[in-house]
Amino acid sequence: DIRRTSVDGQGDPHSSVWTDTLSVDDAASGVRFASYRIRLTLYRAPGSRLTPTVWRAGAMASDIPDRFTVPASTPVHARELRVPRYSQNVHIGQYPEYDNGGEAW
Repeated sequence: DIRRTSVDGQGDPHSSVWTDTLSVDDAASGVRFASYRIRLTLYRAPGSRLTPTVWRAGAMASDIPDRFTVPASTPVHARELRVPRYSQNVHIGQYPEYDNGGEAW
């Protein structure tokens, strides 16, 4: 079985890992990341001759200030969209690998 390898609660005195996000806990401390590494581990069924394929891998970094002001915009056109109502719990109990679907979506 293939299992998720990112685990919440990892970290050190300066940073934390929350599933797929690496964060500096105290930006005012001056700690900055100089680099990072992304690793892909490819699996295939035992005895299979099929080769796994990676179509895309990506990472993103940002250095956004903790507090900033966004100027207010003036709405020009207002219209109400007719969107069907759905509970975010529609998928509850499904997809246990993603916190049981609707519970976390």
